[in-house]
Amino acid sequence: MKPKKIFILLPDGVGLRNFAFTSFVEIGEKMGWEVVFWNQTGFQLSELGWKEIKLKFFHKHNKNVIYLS
Repeated sequence: MKPKKIFILLPDGVGLRNFAFTSFVEIGEKMGWEVVFWNQTGFQLSELGWKEIKLKFFHKHNKNVIYLS
């Protein structure tokens, strides 16, 4: 059986503080979840051993933000 996944979008440092630098990942893994960060910050979570998908973004229009992985 594949583990359930949690995807956490980290657009800024607040998300880092609230999710990445707490026991959230450890608790999730103990419960059998695979935690993956969608990371738009400049911080490399993979250096800490966590799974991440680096997001790049650009503005095509001033009211539209497009995210690329």
